[in-house]
Amino acid sequence: MADDPQRPLPRRCGNWSATLGAYRLLNNDRVEPGALIGGHVRQTRAMCSGGAGEPVVLCVQDSTELSTAHELPVTNLQEALFIVECHRQRWRIEEWRRAQKTDCRLKSSPPRDVDAFRRPAAISAVIAVRLLQLRDLGEDEQADNPAKLQQVVSDPLVLQVVARLAKVDDPTTLTPRQFLHTLARQGGWLARKHDGRPGWQTLRHGRQKVHAYADGIRLLHPT
Repeated sequence: MADDPQRPLPRRCGNWSATLGAYRLLNNDRVEPGALIGGHVRQTRAMCSGGAGEPVVLCVQDSTELSTAHELPVTNLQEALFIVECHRQRWRIEEWRRAQKTDCRLKSSPPRDVDAFRRPAAISAVIAVRLLQLRDLGEDEQADNPAKLQQVVSDPLVLQVVARLAKVDDPTTLTPRQFLHTLARQGGWLARKHDGRPGWQTLRHGRQKVHAYADGIRLLHPT
């Protein structure tokens, strides 16, 4: 589901039994959204408790509008820089929201009620984190580490397709940077010298094309 959030639910599930199970899950009033993201929350808490290696971990509460107001005292340069870093991290939250709305199609089908909205929103929240990790992975210090890509992209056929498009002979040597840039080029990113980072719409279009190639291969060579 995270590999291609744009797919309709039946195509994501793969067969009719799994599709019915997914619909029952999303429409079941006894399913709590908090339980759907419980594993993600536990992993985040474990990271914040010491695994992140940071002296301060910001837990930023998102809101509809980006506010620059704060109530923390600023009496020296160090405190001012801390406030700046807090606001800088808000843009990362905004990027997560864009991934959730644009790539996960959170607003594409209005729900019947609030509870019906909360269940798919909980699932898409975790998927959006994974998408954000994939994009950041293509730009950070691990951007040239093929092993990191294997941890994020679970479909081996997608890796093979992207490797062929990137003219990489061995898919296991494909780096996160090559993967990200190849998706972006498939989505229309020109990769000119002064072009900015690929946007969510561009990556979405590129991922759709790559998964269409993979689907075609599966139809021609069913296993």
